[in-house]
Amino acid sequence: MASLLYASEDQQPLLGPLQITPPDAGVPDIGQGAADIYNKVTDYISRQQAESARLGYWDPQTGLPTSKGLLDAAQQYSGAMVGSVAAPGEGTLLDQALSKRVSTRIPKAVGTDAAAIHAGNDLQINTDAISNTSAEQKAADKLRGYADVPTDAAADNAGVFGNAVQHFKDNLRWIYDNMIPAVRDQAAGWYDGAHTLTGAAASQYSVPHEAVAGMTARLSPGTDWNQNWSMTKRMLDIDATQQDAMLSPAQHELIQGYIAGQEKPKVQAALQNEYAGMANLPYRDMSDMQRAMFIRSHDEAKTALDPSNGYYPVIHPEGYELGNATKADKVTPTSLGWQSLDNISGALSMLRDSSPSNISINLGDGHKIRSFYNNIIEPNSPAGDVTVDTHQIAASHMLPLGISHPVVEQGMRGPPYTNATGSAGLYGVYADAVRSLASDLNLLPRQVQSITWEGVRGLFPAAFKRSKGAADIAPLWSNPDAAAARNAIGAARGITAAGDEPVRIPAPDWFTPGAR
Repeated sequence: MASLLYASEDQQPLLGPLQITPPDAGVPDIGQGAADIYNKVTDYISRQQAESARLGYWDPQTGLPTSKGLLDAAQQYSGAMVGSVAAPGEGTLLDQALSKRVSTRIPKAVGTDAAAIHAGNDLQINTDAISNTSAEQKAADKLRGYADVPTDAAADNAGVFGNAVQHFKDNLRWIYDNMIPAVRDQAAGWYDGAHTLTGAAASQYSVPHEAVAGMTARLSPGTDWNQNWSMTKRMLDIDATQQDAMLSPAQHELIQGYIAGQEKPKVQAALQNEYAGMANLPYRDMSDMQRAMFIRSHDEAKTALDPSNGYYPVIHPEGYELGNATKADKVTPTSLGWQSLDNISGALSMLRDSSPSNISINLGDGHKIRSFYNNIIEPNSPAGDVTVDTHQIAASHMLPLGISHPVVEQGMRGPPYTNATGSAGLYGVYADAVRSLASDLNLLPRQVQSITWEGVRGLFPAAFKRSKGAADIAPLWSNPDAAAARNAIGAARGITAAGDEPVRIPAPDWFTPGAR
């Protein structure tokens, strides 16, 4: 959450003077290391101040915290007591900001100490993780080959990366500028809301906050946020209430269907072996995979009897539920689709063992899931974590890209990839574009990401991506004037910045005018 250290716009401290003296760089035993720590701490405090003002945690007129600010602080302390949520003021600012994170890339070169990597949290995915590695040339060539990304034929690889970061940044800025300002304001709090939801659930079920955040991240691939969060809550509830339960006849039938539906014989055999061991076994004594099969089949069996069990709510970015998610007709509720058994099993492993290493291991190697976890568990971390997914890559290119598009595949998973740094695809380039724009806007990278993520979903909604009109967007990038190409794409979608009343990108379904 935003800090309550300051109570007024002129930065008068609420709890007494907070003084940080810049280190003397001339003193040998302090040196640059202390200067770096000083810069990180002061930058973190500056961002906390700005976020406190934006979220309305204090009243600049009275110089006192608002009721919302006091309530939010109290909720954090409550979470700390019941669900292992860090309370304000516990430890140093850097310890509080960084202690629960994981590294967002996992090197795998021969001789790498995997245990040490998973126990640490200091490795960030960025362009530097691609440069000067075996992946550099392939990554630069991929960018040179994208028709929508302007490149200088004479530019070296570093120049190609720099040009791409700037181009993606400009695309994101166009989306940002053409959104309804109130939508931007609410979308900026997306990870604050996710942090609040996961913290509240951790308190409700008396489990560590890290476990709930980790479960949520592991259940996220290819799944929209509303279903993602519903799955997490369902898993927590079933785990808490079914410890003594054994499989019902309906569950047996469903699990047999899961096994029969596997394409790989080895996977099918492994699941069959797990299933064979579930006979007369209560949930509490099951393995993680057995529990995964139990939880999914338990919930799907309930939905078979009562379809409303499959309904799930739309979640506002600030962390509260709206009405049920619906189909395109805006009336018919849509039903939850469960994640893979592997992802459910990995999520359960984190619930059983929430140690930093086990969470890191079970998040997997993907930059997106690892960054998503970090953004949820430490939304105001100064580390600059950026969750890059299908929509974020589509926003960076200003193209209606889907999850199976080669540009998305290359961006998130590669090729290219390198074991030396653990970098996969072009993820670091997209992340750096977000960080660069965040610096210009004086926002956190995760705020820029969640804002533009919502923006591109409004610019290229799912129905449009499936339409014939989607094919008309890419040719507009043939215009060598990138600014003109962006405006042409906007015009093709009915978005115009000209005139006294510009037409903005449509608001998402969750948008609540006047909220906050």
